[in-house]
Amino acid sequence: MIRHELVHLKVKDLNHGSLFLKEMKKFYSEKEIEEIERSIMEKVILLLEKAEIFSLSFCKI
Repeated sequence: MIRHELVHLKVKDLNHGSLFLKEMKKFYSEKEIEEIERSIMEKVILLLEKAEIFSLSFCKI
């Protein structure tokens, strides 16, 4: 995941455009890139769910 984020920094873009994919393909296959993206999204969703649970429990205090 760190390499993924470093590529975003290198291409100076948070989108997954052609330049980003070109750089990622230097390190990973297309299937690996898809797996990395899925893994990142799963982690983001878990963090958002935890943040929502925390904020709901905080509001009850």
